[in-house]
Amino acid sequence: MKLKISASIALALASSASLGAAEKMSTGTINVVSTTPLPSIGLPLNIIPANIQIVNRADLKNQAGVSIVDFANNNLQGVSIQETQGNPFQPDVTFRGYSASPLGGAPQGISVFLDGVRMNEPFGDTVRWDLIPTFAIQGMQMVPGSNPVYGLNTLGGAIAIQTKSGRTNQGAALEASAGSWGRKNVSAEYGGVSKDGSVDYFFGVNYLDEDGWRKYSPSHINQTFGKIGWQNETTKVNLSYIGAYNNMIGNGLTPIELLGENRDGVQTTPDQTKNYLNHFALNAAHWVNNNVMLSANAYHRTSNRSTLNGDANDDFDSDSLDPITGRCDLQAGLFTAEQCAPGILNRSRLKSRSQGFNLQAAFNQDVWGKKNQFIAGLGYDLQRTKFRQTEQPSEVGDGELVVGENWFDFARRPINLDDEIESTVNLNGRSRTASLFATDTLSLNQFWHVTASARYNHTKVTNRDNHNLPSSTESLSGDHSFNRINPSLGLTLTQTETLS
Repeated sequence: MKLKISASIALALASSASLGAAEKMSTGTINVVSTTPLPSIGLPLNIIPANIQIVNRADLKNQAGVSIVDFANNNLQGVSIQETQGNPFQPDVTFRGYSASPLGGAPQGISVFLDGVRMNEPFGDTVRWDLIPTFAIQGMQMVPGSNPVYGLNTLGGAIAIQTKSGRTNQGAALEASAGSWGRKNVSAEYGGVSKDGSVDYFFGVNYLDEDGWRKYSPSHINQTFGKIGWQNETTKVNLSYIGAYNNMIGNGLTPIELLGENRDGVQTTPDQTKNYLNHFALNAAHWVNNNVMLSANAYHRTSNRSTLNGDANDDFDSDSLDPITGRCDLQAGLFTAEQCAPGILNRSRLKSRSQGFNLQAAFNQDVWGKKNQFIAGLGYDLQRTKFRQTEQPSEVGDGELVVGENWFDFARRPINLDDEIESTVNLNGRSRTASLFATDTLSLNQFWHVTASARYNHTKVTNRDNHNLPSSTESLSGDHSFNRINPSLGLTLTQTETLS
């Protein structure tokens, strides 16, 4: 079956309810999707050399879950989660062996975009899933493979998420639920369109409180989302805001020999994470004519994270304690204070400030008499980070610490700590990334289609270690530059004729 997109349908795309990246449109049996994080003219899904999985709002509403990760785990091929952090809002998402994790230091191989803005944090490329409000999601796509168009660290794939607007979600909605382990969840939203149809608005909030399935593991989630938009026949502009202040405790794994019959027990507490976010994004799209579309976005993001972790001291040596008195003799010089301290309280604070923009032009014009779509764009991101980490071990003094209840309280939190808090990391960092990208899809005929893509990235990272001198071997100070061109090439054979 041969289908044609007329000029009226192309204009309908420009004035549709949403121009989010990778959004789909049904034309008979053909889904048209954008092939970049920013909105573009779109291509039939069956000629794109990737198994893109599409999720719409109706799919999300039919299944319950505390985050978008739950839906992805239950429905998307190749996606699985691990809850090593012990909290439903802090899972590790794995796709084809690559992960997107909120845990600093974990290897990251998936990039996440919200309305075309990269959500991976500047420090370690982590993804904080609790900062993405599920109630505000209109659709999502899982794009597999190391597609260079999606930028740095897109090794296993990319997740592109689009948010609701007042045009697609008019009216008010209120939802409340309760469940096991003291879970209580309330969300409310309201959207609409002005009388003349030019302005739309959407606002929503979400609050969740739970005790957690393990002891001493409560979480409190507070999310806010708002969007206001304006459009006419050829242009659409949206300004959106995400605010969040979340307090989560996900106590870590417990050795099985310590559990016994107490399967919800914990080894140490608390493993607390507080995430704070203010995120502003401006998105715009303009149709120059039926075959040329310009799109752009700009964003400003303030993200803070603080952690409080009660732990068993990794440096503790049980041989340092006298088997009779339970005391540690520091004066003999056989052991250090760190080796005598069984408990430790670790704190960290991370402040990130990010700004950036992306520009893109899409051309849907024939080349040598063959159907062709060419997209080119550029982007710039500036990110500043301050990271502080301290530790507070058990108070050992002159070896007065006694074995037993003096190490941890009834909740397994370290007590009798040293009054002195030691700074272990004090780092300031800045990264700047400038990039150019392009992708072209040429239909050789009605069945064979070739897609070539490339992206050039120039990244400059500057770190200043305020804890260790630059001459120290442990210093984190440094100036680093990275330059690379990442190409890709794909060939698709369709079983039926596509758009002509």
